[in-house]
Amino acid sequence: MISSQEPTQWLSHLSVLLPINRALVVGAGRGTSEWIKWLKKQSIERVVLVEADTTAYVSLQKAIANQIGWESKNDIFAEKTGDVDFYSTSLSSENGLLHPSKLIKVWPNIKIKQQQKQYALSFNDAMKKYHLHPDLLIINCFGIQSLLGDAFDVLKHVNIVVAKVTQNLEELPETDLNVLVQYMEHHNFKLVQAEPIRHHSIAYAVFVKDYPKLCTNLIQINEDYQQNYSCEQQKNTELNQQKQQLQITLQQTEEKLQTVV
Repeated sequence: MISSQEPTQWLSHLSVLLPINRALVVGAGRGTSEWIKWLKKQSIERVVLVEADTTAYVSLQKAIANQIGWESKNDIFAEKTGDVDFYSTSLSSENGLLHPSKLIKVWPNIKIKQQQKQYALSFNDAMKKYHLHPDLLIINCFGIQSLLGDAFDVLKHVNIVVAKVTQNLEELPETDLNVLVQYMEHHNFKLVQAEPIRHHSIAYAVFVKDYPKLCTNLIQINEDYQQNYSCEQQKNTELNQQKQQLQITLQQTEEKLQTVV
């Protein structure tokens, strides 16, 4: 059995290399998780905690009441801004946008208690609303790929991502670690650790911005640009030469015509 304190140790190491000034926690719950306990021990300029469940949100507000620079938001995040189905379940930690039937492989006894239409924000719209560019992102709920969607503008500011995932459950791609690794690699993030918690199918994955890869990509982009620029320059040179040749030919033709006249 591995405690969720171990990923926080990874955060401690990574925060030395990549200092954290702004943190965002999605799925903050009642404000009692190991992630929030760790954040309270850090000197972070701004921390924004988001919780969708209204009951848990009341407890969250109380838990962070004395934290300077901390904010709580009672919002729902989704792939796109608009109305979504929000599910309340018999296991409050799994309240969210995933239908409980999809989580039966993880929690065999989970049941739906209520389904409501709620208004949700996309990640991009939420960050504009909060005026926030986090460098640490903690997603303490399932379905990070759907939540992030195409939030490239958000991820380009982020250095460290922690996400709740499932392992060895191919029938649940929305929460699967391997699927998330592919998504994160596309956005220049590298998996550094995936630590199981009490439940053998659930883990917390820690990703860090892959700066060597990012530098390689930027170098390649620059080389491609230079190559394209050189090609364009060569084309322009050839066109100018052709233009000059045409002008000479035209002048010679006009001189011949004058001679004939």
